[in-house]
Amino acid sequence: MDWEWYSVHVEVRPPANAENLAVNEAAADELMKLLEGCDGVVSAGTGAWDATVSVQATSAAEAVMSGAPQVEKLACKAGMPDWPLVRAEAVLQDVLEAANARPTLPELVSLPEAAEILGVSPQRVRELSANNAAFPAPMYELRTGKLWLKDAIDSFEQRWERKPGRPRKTQVSLPYNSSTASARMRATICSASASLTSVKSLVTSPCSAECSKGEGSHSKSRENISSVCPWLLSMRRRTVLGLILLESSSVIA
Repeated sequence: MDWEWYSVHVEVRPPANAENLAVNEAAADELMKLLEGCDGVVSAGTGAWDATVSVQATSAAEAVMSGAPQVEKLACKAGMPDWPLVRAEAVLQDVLEAANARPTLPELVSLPEAAEILGVSPQRVRELSANNAAFPAPMYELRTGKLWLKDAIDSFEQRWERKPGRPRKTQVSLPYNSSTASARMRATICSASASLTSVKSLVTSPCSAECSKGEGSHSKSRENISSVCPWLLSMRRRTVLGLILLESSSVIA
């Protein structure tokens, strides 16, 4: 069988009736130095300590049987607490390196990244998050924005049934009453006619004053009225027509 490198991890804890649970930091540093030849790493805390070493063996079981006694022997020499071994395990180093290379946290995406995955704008993502029950809930909500699981956004993108175009706005149609519409239109025309009649009287009143001074002045005033009235009648027709069209459009709407 081929020899391969294994990473052997051992864990030591005090017995249940132990009174002193402290680990001497100087002893832990000394054990670290003693394990340098086998790439040893030592971690110590209150009530436990552990160590990891590299061992060359033909199997994981052989690596444990070789590495664990070596750690225990050097720990005693360094002055570590004489506690029982509670765990010993071995794993191929290439397998361990591959496992360490994998992220320990799931991949997260922000609002712009979620929009890029879905092929929409960030504003559309906000709408989906608020109105679509199938849209995944955010994993975290920070001050800077929401974070979603990338896998959840990818899954939603695959099952999302896109609808082309924007949704149509609902239009409210009011019932059309022809008699009411005619009455409103007549009232509008009468009001416009009364207003224009008042304007005409104001424009022609100076001409009437001139007529009382003589026939010549009367002829001159008539000419003034003739020049003003076509413009006034034209303005009246345009105003009434505009009011009719405006009223008609409001009634139909």
